[in-house]
Amino acid sequence: MTKHGWGCLQRDDETRIYKNLLQETAHKAGLNIPVYKTIRSGPGHVPNFSCTVEIAGMHFAGNRARTKKQAQKKCCNGYLVCIEKM
Repeated sequence: MTKHGWGCLQRDDETRIYKNLLQETAHKAGLNIPVYKTIRSGPGHVPNFSCTVEIAGMHFAGNRARTKKQAQKKCCNGYLVCIEKM
């Protein structure tokens, strides 16, 4: 257990799960692994993060978040939801 407690570990695991699902989906489709680009904006004491993921030349931008991991999770989840609808 870390000094931050189990809640922090659970959030990290959620981000990894979404990233793993997206990577597995790309692999099954014969595509390259996803490439993430995360941008930080806003003042240092209240940062905002936005994330974009690219797979096979297609880009998807997720909603802004307060942490880099949340931004990546939102981006992965959004991409997975979009490709399910295709």
